[in-house]
Amino acid sequence: VIVVPNGVDTNKFRPINRRKAIDWFEQKFCELDDLNIIYVGRLSEEKGIVYLIESLKHLDEGKLFLAGKGPQEMLLRKIAEKFERRVIFLGKVRHNDLPLIHNTMDVFVLPSIGMEGFSNSMLEALACGLPVVATPVGAAPEVINPEIGTIVEPKNARAIADGIKKVRDLNRKRIHSII
Repeated sequence: VIVVPNGVDTNKFRPINRRKAIDWFEQKFCELDDLNIIYVGRLSEEKGIVYLIESLKHLDEGKLFLAGKGPQEMLLRKIAEKFERRVIFLGKVRHNDLPLIHNTMDVFVLPSIGMEGFSNSMLEALACGLPVVATPVGAAPEVINPEIGTIVEPKNARAIADGIKKVRDLNRKRIHSII
């Protein structure tokens, strides 16, 4: 059996001038923090976003940006209320804007608890040099190694927070070159 994994356009998804990306993002959306975490995908139960939001309890700083729409959005907004403007819902974003968005962020998190395949969102983030925190669901364990991110226990907000702290300073150029 030969497995051919998903690919990513590394001409489009790549590290770019971070200062320009930050200026664009803050003009279009909102001010960034010292630690900026992003999730891109469907806002639904199997994605484990509840645990990602709850991970903010274990982080002294940072903002979490959720890009996407889905059936769990209202519940997630309710849960996010207790984190006073630390969770920002970006809604559905244009695919062409994702390279700019990723280049403003510090960590990409894929907290899936079920029904995950080979995540294109994860590959796009990695191609932009973003370190990734993921759960061992779908293909993430096949892709993630200590140079580009970490795998954490599913349904565990503290483990997600610890993973974020662990990978936030990984070398972005190295991550891009591996992808």
